[in-house]
Amino acid sequence: MGIWKILGAIFVVAGWVGFSVAIGATFVWYYGVLAFIALVVVMALDFLQIKFLGYLPHIIWLAAA
Repeated sequence: MGIWKILGAIFVVAGWVGFSVAIGATFVWYYGVLAFIALVVVMALDFLQIKFLGYLPHIIWLAAA
């Protein structure tokens, strides 16, 4: 019976690690997309010389984070 308990524990640990990595990757991807959109918006606004609105995405991004 001992070998089955060890194998079971390995599967449980592997499952939790995989689940945690998947959740972490989802959050990293989500915030990465938000940061990329904010960066594009800031660059576009700076290009258009709208300095006041250029700070708005920073505030929105910080509030979202």
